[in-house]
Amino acid sequence: MENFFDCSDGSRLFYQLDDFTDPWRASPVIMFVHGFAESSEVWRGWVPYFARQFRVVRIDLRGFGRSTPMQENFKWTLDVLVADLVAFIRHLDCGPVHLVGAKSGGAMTYTLGL
Repeated sequence: MENFFDCSDGSRLFYQLDDFTDPWRASPVIMFVHGFAESSEVWRGWVPYFARQFRVVRIDLRGFGRSTPMQENFKWTLDVLVADLVAFIRHLDCGPVHLVGAKSGGAMTYTLGL
């Protein structure tokens, strides 16, 4: 399922939810975070493996993929991107999530885990 999350500053983050879990069981959420110059599509090959046991969430960070393009003078900081992920996880309202990140997405998920 394709969705958008609206950030407080008006930016929109695109995300996909792939869920092939048993509907009568509580299923944990696993969230995949891509690196710079990528999008959530980089995780497509992982979905079949995980989506039977987890609700799989793949998000496009701001400025990437189908999320809102950022202004030329946007101040990219790890704190801004991590704050987006925190707000997004709260939006999911699903309790704790498993985090998987690659490249700069790994630094973001590591920071979230602290």
